Amino acid sequence: MSRYFSKAQKTYSHLKSFTRSSYGGSFNYKPYLYTTLSMGALLATQKYFKIQTATKAEMNALYIDKQRLKQMFELISDEITVYHFYDSQNPLHDEFNQLNSYVLKEACKKNCAEIASIDINELDPHEESKLMHATKMNKAQIKAQSAPVLVLKSNCSFKTIDNKVVNGDEENFRVYLRNLTRSQHVTSINELSAALKNNKSLNDCCVAYYLPLREGQDHKKAISEFEERNIMVFNLLKGETENIAVITDEELAQKCKLEPSKFYAYFKPSYINGFENLVDKDLNVEYLQAYEGICRDEFVPNYDYLSSDEFLGSIGDHENMFTEKLISEHFDSAFERTTTTEFLLNPNFESRWESDEADVPQCFIYIPDEYMKKYIFEIKNALEDYKGSFEFIYTNNYSVANKYLFLDEFPDVMPFFVIVDKSKKIPVRKLTDEPIKNFEDVIVDSENVPEGTPFYYTKYKEPIFLSNLTQEIEKFLEKYLEGKMTHYYQTEKMVQYTRVKEICGDTFKREIVNNPKVEQCIIEVFKHDCPSCMYNGKVFNAFSRKLEKNGILNQLPCFRLAIDNKIPYLGSFAYSPIYFFLKKEDGKVTEISIIDIPVKYEQFKSKLIEYTGIEKLKEINLVPKFQVKYHFQQEDLKPGFDIDQDLIDKAKEDEEQKKKEEEEKKPKNIEK
Repeated sequence: MSRYFSKAQKTYSHLKSFTRSSYGGSFNYKPYLYTTLSMGALLATQKYFKIQTATKAEMNALYIDKQRLKQMFELISDEITVYHFYDSQNPLHDEFNQLNSYVLKEACKKNCAEIASIDINELDPHEESKLMHATKMNKAQIKAQSAPVLVLKSNCSFKTIDNKVVNGDEENFRVYLRNLTRSQHVTSINELSAALKNNKSLNDCCVAYYLPLREGQDHKKAISEFEERNIMVFNLLKGETENIAVITDEELAQKCKLEPSKFYAYFKPSYINGFENLVDKDLNVEYLQAYEGICRDEFVPNYDYLSSDEFLGSIGDHENMFTEKLISEHFDSAFERTTTTEFLLNPNFESRWESDEADVPQCFIYIPDEYMKKYIFEIKNALEDYKGSFEFIYTNNYSVANKYLFLDEFPDVMPFFVIVDKSKKIPVRKLTDEPIKNFEDVIVDSENVPEGTPFYYTKYKEPIFLSNLTQEIEKFLEKYLEGKMTHYYQTEKMVQYTRVKEICGDTFKREIVNNPKVEQCIIEVFKHDCPSCMYNGKVFNAFSRKLEKNGILNQLPCFRLAIDNKIPYLGSFAYSPIYFFLKKEDGKVTEISIIDIPVKYEQFKSKLIEYTGIEKLKEINLVPKFQVKYHFQQEDLKPGFDIDQDLIDKAKEDEEQKKKEEEEKKPKNIEK
């Protein structure tokens, strides 16, 4: 137990030295002594409280520097409110909250009294507050932080204070300050192109505008007065981006093709907005964008709407806070667009997933850049006829997509499409509820679900293959529109039923070479992060089940071996997947041959018939794409699933294709 209290004593020493240096010796640390020592007891019972002792450097990083806090406040001339979000159920949060609150109050009282009226509010996410929504924070995000979250409110808009930036590098802090409240003053094309480089993701944008100056007018004062007069406009813009640039030089504005009274939103040129010809080229794309004015929207404020009772009333309903919901509801009405960049797909993946507002079913798409680049035209062709039926939302960011979707269900080589219908909900059922016979019986209209009831939105998903991608996407969308899909519950990676036995270097001899029951076999060599291995492995699993169903698995057992294993009989593995046919005579290996992969099923089967002489293999047919689809739809996990269902579905598909071709051959009736 003593080692826990020694940790607490160490923490106490850090607190003592830290508070003296931070508060100039004026802060009384004794009230925290008892709490700090009590942490020793808490550490002794870590099965209940997961608390770690912070080092002095770690603790210092959690506090905001007083002088830099003053610099932030100096930029703001109106009222400032600091919201201090902390998790009251996290003991360390509670400690840091008390200390940080003191820093804030002292900094405001001593250094900022003449600058502005500053109000500090401590808010616990366990208490209901509209501010959680306004600041784009949620309980989970706050709980995940190692310390309380500070949010600055000025002119009804919000800015999360990033302690690492504020306490860190001087240059980064200078840029942070510049973007905190006012727009960046741009004096050259190079500076504008540098601002455009901040468009890191597909849904980022940089807004620029031209403000003409009178002769002798100070640009700082002019920008400040203009943005004060148009505070509603800039609060809406800051809800979309913190990257706002202003040009005051007439010649530069003409070079950049900017006109007064207009705003210009620059987007990152990409495959989804018609500028795929600029992606992955050896070009300074941002400079070209700034000079030529490409990939940007042009819009002017609708001042009549901004002063209307409807808009002002809505601000009042949101307690004078420009929340994400308020901005999304009114942005399009508050501005009139004169030029618009056409987006094939909406890049606002996170906000659209979390929003409850959707007029049509939403199709969320994740495709890595390397495949998007190759298949963009097939995707465009597939989606063209469905723009009115779906809202298509896309991200190329794995972390963003994986936050909402379990991507490991599908190989990386496959596009990930999920349809979410927010007009339908599935209320969470109690464990004591009667079992349901028909799944559709629990789906209800969203408007009929009482407020506060936990629910799922209905979600629909199927694997989509890159071969014949346009047709695959169209079939997926049509199947949903025809009502032939059922809701899926997100799950961890599923284990497919198989008769393939896994082996390694240690068991290779025992299971194959020295096993008298094995006279010939198939060996799969795979790599864990190989998409082709994943896909072929699913087909190989299905093949092993077909061998079992036809009574010949004992004549041709199947094995699986990771590429990391070193097997003298097989040599080195230069690639994956590899499929070997191995044959023995009198207990000795006499033949090892490489055969085709299972996805090329006819060649795969042909070689096996040739090498094994098993005539019954001719009767075993398999359709790879159907078997993979059954796995991802979890159909092959259902009791009584027939492994030969692929042959039935293939026959149906062939029949439908035949009818379609016959229809196309019929002469068309042309009205005169």
